[in-house]
This record gives sequence, structure tokens and C-alpha cells, in this order.
Amino acid sequence: TTTSFRIIHDRIGCAMDLSIDIYDMAGRKLWSKSQHETPTSNTISIDWDLTAAGGSRIGTGVYLYRVKMETADGQFSSRTEKLVVLSNK
Repeated sequence: TTTSFRIIHDRIGCAMDLSIDIYDMAGRKLWSKSQHETPTSNTISIDWDLTAAGGSRIGTGVYLYRVKMETADGQFSSRTEKLVVLSNK
């Protein structure tokens, strides 16, 4: 019913904008979170309760998530991966 995304990076102490977006397989954005961080370690954790932006729980299935990071000096990184939800009751 919940998941945590652990983002491992090499920008300790650098101010950065971080965002994560969740999409269904048709490309519709279901959920998004953005935050500004100055990490003190090489791992950032983002929790998600498996609900869409409107508050409804997402169903069992395969989804895509995209993590984007941009530092204050303009360095940018993005990665997209699959997420499999086995049960969400």
C-alpha cells in the first residue's frame, strides 16, 4: 500500500531540485512530487502511498516513474524505470 523511492546520487551538499513523476502505461501522469534539497548523504528517500493525484488508489499493474534532478549550477539528470504494483488493498 506504500512504497519508497531511494535515489542514490553523487551531489552531496549541492542544492538541487528533485522531482518524481508516476505514469500509467498509456503515458498519463498519475502522481508527482517536487522538492528542493541540499542532501547531507548520497541517498534521498521519497515515500508514496500509491494514490493518484485525485486521491484514488492505483490498481495492480505496471507503471513508469521518472526521477529528475537539477543542481543550482544547471547539471541535470533524469532516469525512467518500471514499477510493478502487485497489490494495493
